[in-house]
Amino acid sequence: MSREDIEANLDQNPQLLTLTNRVLWAAGHSGQDRVLRILAGFLADAIRQPSLADEVTALMGSLESLSEHHIRVLELCSTPAPDAAANEPNPLARYWNEKQILEHAGFRSELVAVALRGLAGAGLLDDRKNDTWDSVLTPMFQVTEMGNAVLDALRKVTPAD
Repeated sequence: MSREDIEANLDQNPQLLTLTNRVLWAAGHSGQDRVLRILAGFLADAIRQPSLADEVTALMGSLESLSEHHIRVLELCSTPAPDAAANEPNPLARYWNEKQILEHAGFRSELVAVALRGLAGAGLLDDRKNDTWDSVLTPMFQVTEMGNAVLDALRKVTPAD
């Protein structure tokens, strides 16, 4: 796409200007390279195909406030939970609980708690309660469809090591 094509799409679609400003603002304030790559990739998709602008706007709202901690927890929860049997009849048994995430994430409990609440609030993690053997309601977390879309976008814009 040429510079002129981009300019024409921006002129014809004011919503794209708003999206561009949001990405530029996030770039100037967050310093979260991986999140910025995702936002820039979504913005590029919207500029190439303006019909995606509404979808990109919704996704950007969920992504703008993410930090590296959020991404690491999301990536962790996209893997099978520890000790989860593939043939387990209860699907919640395959979800991650906060204690497991804390043990595997590698950072302080406060950061894990903030990341989990932020991801669940953004619709990237499914936060359910599970009746455990001791009758305590334990929050369980699994990546949602939107969370998987974010992870897919991240894989596209993050260079392989």
